[in-house]
Amino acid sequence: MLSPLLYALFINGLALEIKKERAEPFGVDVFGRQVGILLYADDIVLIADSPEQLQNMLACTELYARQWQFRFNTKPGKSDVVICGTEAQCAGPFPEFRLGEGVLNVSKQYKYLGVEMGLIGRGSWSAYLDRAIGKAQFAANQLAYSVTGRSPLQMSTSVHLFKALVRPVLEYGAAIWGPMCCDGRLNKLESLQEQFGRRLLRLHPSAAGEYVRCELGLESVAERVSLAVLRFYGRLTGMPDSRLAGFVFRQRCAQVDRNEAKLSWCWHARQKLQEAEWSLAWRERAVPENWKAEAKSAVRILFQRQSEEVMHSMSTLELLRRLGPASTPGWLDSAVRHPGAAVRLKLRSGGAPIMQMVGARHQIPRDQRTCKICGTGAVETAEHFAAECPAYAAERAECLRRLDELLGEPCQLLPEALVEGDVALFLGDGWLQRFPPQLAQQLDATVCNFLKMAWKARKPIWQDFCCDGNEWQLKPSS
Repeated sequence: MLSPLLYALFINGLALEIKKERAEPFGVDVFGRQVGILLYADDIVLIADSPEQLQNMLACTELYARQWQFRFNTKPGKSDVVICGTEAQCAGPFPEFRLGEGVLNVSKQYKYLGVEMGLIGRGSWSAYLDRAIGKAQFAANQLAYSVTGRSPLQMSTSVHLFKALVRPVLEYGAAIWGPMCCDGRLNKLESLQEQFGRRLLRLHPSAAGEYVRCELGLESVAERVSLAVLRFYGRLTGMPDSRLAGFVFRQRCAQVDRNEAKLSWCWHARQKLQEAEWSLAWRERAVPENWKAEAKSAVRILFQRQSEEVMHSMSTLELLRRLGPASTPGWLDSAVRHPGAAVRLKLRSGGAPIMQMVGARHQIPRDQRTCKICGTGAVETAEHFAAECPAYAAERAECLRRLDELLGEPCQLLPEALVEGDVALFLGDGWLQRFPPQLAQQLDATVCNFLKMAWKARKPIWQDFCCDGNEWQLKPSS
């Protein structure tokens, strides 16, 4: 905050202009500069460093109101006094603050420009973030209900609507609260985005969030928050000292360089710059002219590296690392219309009940998660099911034969590995991009039909090894 103990009056719902010189004699000294009033549309903040100064400013404000024949709304929540400082300083008791005939409420924080402010230290943004999470969850549920169902929108359109309607609620003010946001609430924001993606893709709730974001092309909330902070830092560096924000920013940065102000925005912003390998921008208090592009590139590289680390640490994402995310327009939409395409997405995401995944839940060693369908002793992975398991050899051969018919001369159009039945043929989409859209749809439908038939053949056999019809629960003897 601006001083160890700061008295601020927040007035909402008033559209007028108060000349700055009226408040300056009663203002608080901020780094040697007198600051008494902040104006934004109909929101007014009076700032003082003692109860006496604030009451004098209130008297001046009331005098102005009488002169122009209007009254302030002094009800709690409309015009509040917020005392910012340590817990001991904010413990009170405090004198009575009056604005005209009304007595003002003293509160711990106040919603200013849509964000609760006033608290310092741990949990300072909790009230706002909890409210934002609730609003974003409501918006995401409404959107999911609208874009899914019997006639769902294309996934690309649904993702675009999510970015336009839900993300602004999630990320409002992120440039300010982002650096100080605790991991717990940041994870809640991230979880909300992942839940929406799972509903779009019709995936199990346990499907990895990293898969959902990668498949749908969504950046993580942490990435977007970091980018917002860096961009805001760039704006502050361009503000002259004649503007209050620019002056306070440089003074606070100097404090951070002296290892002070550890609860400030600037302290955490410096950490964000260091993580993005832009310490030079902090030292020089300046950014390149193309800072938006530079910041986006630096943050993208940072989080791409983190994403790769997460994917290498999760065996469920091994297939996604090999095949990459979907890149063919409309390819993901087939999962809603075709049962085989839905099976394909489950296999790609690690959400299909095959031994590799079910065995992991039962803490069975990886080499013992063998395929119970073919009995060859091979570990039942997504690749084994789609491209190797002899139990579905007839269905797989029929699939390849039909692909041959559609292609006419497959050996000249497809790599040999795909002709032989590589996993990329059955669970990837990269090979489809070399064909015209109509032919690509026919080829993809043929692959989906194979997956549908193979999964249908597997299901009754697998049920014999499951407990009470639960595909994820093995019988003790199994």
